[in-house]
Amino acid sequence: MPTLLTILFVILFSIASPAQPSPAPPQRSPVAIIGATIHTGDGRVIQEGVIIFEGGKITVVDDMNRNTEWQKDRYTQIHAKGK
Repeated sequence: MPTLLTILFVILFSIASPAQPSPAPPQRSPVAIIGATIHTGDGRVIQEGVIIFEGGKITVVDDMNRNTEWQKDRYTQIHAKGK
């Protein structure tokens, strides 16, 4: 009987205590994801888009052919064409 209570306690404790997420480290350099299909959430779809992250925040969401900001060498570029 004590073994059954121990197992029951372990099961209930593991269900009741969710995992605690740890924060990500600070962003070291600006990142530009280029060429991706972007669904903005307001119904717009940008076929060849660019998303720029700086300081852990999204700073630009635009058409990569219209916005040439992403071409600067200061961005770590992630090519996402077709994704």
